[in-house]
Amino acid sequence: MDYEYNPEEAFAINFGFLRVDGAWPTGITNPILRFLYRIYGFCVLSIFTVLYFSTEIILMTVIWGDVQAMVDCSFLFLTHLSHSVKLTNFLLRQKRLDRMIFQLREPMFVPKRPEHIAIMKAAVLNAERETKMFLTITFGTIICWSILPLLSQKEVKELPLMGWFPFDTTQSPAYGFTYTYQVISVLLNACVNAMMDTMTSGLLILMGAQLDMLKENLQSLTDDASTMSQAEMKYIQAVKMKPRGTMFIDIRQIQYDGKTDGSVEKIVKSKHEYGKLDLNRNFDTDNQFENVMRYEDILHIRVVTCAEHFKALVKYIYNVRDVFQIGIMAQFLASSIIICLTCFKLSLVSPASVEFASMLQYMACMLFQIFCYCWHGNEIIEKSSELLSAPYGSQWVSGSKKIKQSIQIMMLQMKTPLKLVVGGFFTLSIDTFFAIIKSAYSFYLVLKQMNE
Repeated sequence: MDYEYNPEEAFAINFGFLRVDGAWPTGITNPILRFLYRIYGFCVLSIFTVLYFSTEIILMTVIWGDVQAMVDCSFLFLTHLSHSVKLTNFLLRQKRLDRMIFQLREPMFVPKRPEHIAIMKAAVLNAERETKMFLTITFGTIICWSILPLLSQKEVKELPLMGWFPFDTTQSPAYGFTYTYQVISVLLNACVNAMMDTMTSGLLILMGAQLDMLKENLQSLTDDASTMSQAEMKYIQAVKMKPRGTMFIDIRQIQYDGKTDGSVEKIVKSKHEYGKLDLNRNFDTDNQFENVMRYEDILHIRVVTCAEHFKALVKYIYNVRDVFQIGIMAQFLASSIIICLTCFKLSLVSPASVEFASMLQYMACMLFQIFCYCWHGNEIIEKSSELLSAPYGSQWVSGSKKIKQSIQIMMLQMKTPLKLVVGGFFTLSIDTFFAIIKSAYSFYLVLKQMNE
């Protein structure tokens, strides 16, 4: 197969933006360059995130009690509040996330059939498309915010966003400086926020693809050796040669030294070799492979690898939840309030204005963020529930009693669908998405009645 498995390709855009924003040092192995990058990241985050968010916190303190002003300021204040929580969680768990991304290269996750390759290519393309779509909506919103003050007919100059500054921002050159600072700050923060969200959903997309690959393996459990690809033959033979209990790599047991580019791979290679089998060996004929292994052994190993694949997916999906659930909870809470406030603001603005377009795109960003989480969480539920019936697509009737018993035991493990319950409060599903929309609409009606 002329296909090079590269799961990091799904996050190429994410890595690029995070690297520019100083939030992704992975791959920088030179100690001096890594130290300089840390300083660069600290400066960028301090100037364009911490300092900018401070201007909003001070403003909220100054206008406290003025309901209308607080509502106007709350749009971005809540967004940046949730962003700060997500970014802090992201930076604290960055090494664990780095290990998880490398873990996608484990042998059990590697596509081994043409069907697997098609599934993985579609998943990577879907993740990239989702990232580009989110960036397009984000850039559109920021552009509308940026040009809004330039189109204003008011005599007093207005900034694109609300904030408190210890100088008069209506006079030049202070106005131009503050205007530029706000646009750059909101652009950098919005990009980092979007990249963190799409990285989470991208991992869920790849896990959904792994569930599809597992389903395809279960449906072809009893296929004979003539249908197997060279990659699958090598993998089965490698599993056969592995000592009991060392079939797969548990990345969490690896001693992580902080060096991410190659160091983890070296540790993996040193601790988990593929036995004495030459993985570059090609089986020229099906008979040559069948002579090495009996058909009954092949079936048994297929069942075992499917069961282990499922267990690894369960651990990985729950690891994704554990790493990102604080950020997801913050995003859901903030988005619920922001959607409500945005609907209220839209009812007070002329539909033909640029402000209306900017608010509409802003609400689209909020909806897109929580929808991606809920949609891919719902896909995990549906795809995992399909695994239970997948073995019935194979010719399991012709298998021996031992194979049938093994399949039954494996199916018992897959009986319960996988659900991502965030914070013990809500499940990532389409039902949760619509529940949030209903709650936001209810709050909007309350605000509208209070305003009238």
